Amino acid sequence: MMRSGSNRSRRGYTLIEMLLVITGLAIVFGICVGMIHLLIRLDRGSRVRLAETTTIARLARQFRQDVHAAAAVRRIAGKDDAREGVELTLPEGRKVEYVREGDRLLRFDQSKAKALVQEAYRLPSRTRPKFEVREETDRTWALLILPPNPDAKDIVAPRSVIVKAWVGKHARLGQREEVTR
Repeated sequence: MMRSGSNRSRRGYTLIEMLLVITGLAIVFGICVGMIHLLIRLDRGSRVRLAETTTIARLARQFRQDVHAAAAVRRIAGKDDAREGVELTLPEGRKVEYVREGDRLLRFDQSKAKALVQEAYRLPSRTRPKFEVREETDRTWALLILPPNPDAKDIVAPRSVIVKAWVGKHARLGQREEVTR
């Protein structure tokens, strides 16, 4: 007797079934690759923002410490605001300068006996720091203003970072020149 085609047991998959499985796997794989790419971009952006925030925090701490220890402050105005900055005169003949150069803020620390020490703070792109010296009746303030990047595409509206320090605070309050960290 011959068996009919409908009574046979199936031993494999049809071509249509295989195509559906391959198509489904390709869609899932494409979604996974896109998601991994997005996560890598978010991670890179987070690392950049963290580095910028850490740099600004270090700069603010050092700027305040220098201004508090200073006896006098003078604003430096360069040609076409190319080398704008401030010069701080500290006790014992030390001078500290903060100068903008490109996308960096440079700190020069020089004393009569020691060689020049230079530190560079990399600022967020297209941030142009501004320096101000404000005189009040009983105090002088030195300000470092970091305006927001106008091209920033953050969800939250960017704000300026303002570092305000009282010139000579340590000397006036009878504190030591060096501040413990």
